[in-house]
Amino acid sequence: MAYLADTHVLLWASEEPENLSKKARKALEDGTRPVWFSIASVWEVAVKIRLKKLKLDGSVTEWVRALQNHGFQLLPIQPSHTETVSVLPLHHRDPFDRLLIAQAMGEDLEVITSDRAFKRYPVSVVW
Repeated sequence: MAYLADTHVLLWASEEPENLSKKARKALEDGTRPVWFSIASVWEVAVKIRLKKLKLDGSVTEWVRALQNHGFQLLPIQPSHTETVSVLPLHHRDPFDRLLIAQAMGEDLEVITSDRAFKRYPVSVVW
């Protein structure tokens, strides 16, 4: 099973790795299992930059390239993912996280996240 990194995990991995748990760090560094990041996370980062809630050292495009250069794989949004979002219980109200949950469910991915709300859904969580 591959991993899907939550947006905060991607940011911490590149900016503040000390915030990652030991299990999360190990999963990211494993190398035997692919680590995906969602285009939804890229969108979320862009929105937060625009709202001045986040600042990156470079552009969003440079951040994406850096993730890919470190072996992370970009996961597109499929219509099936959005269909899953439409039927998910509202345990989590964040639209970006709901899409990540749907992607994890649809692609059989284990989510690397510190967000406890993910555990209320049928996804495996690493933290």
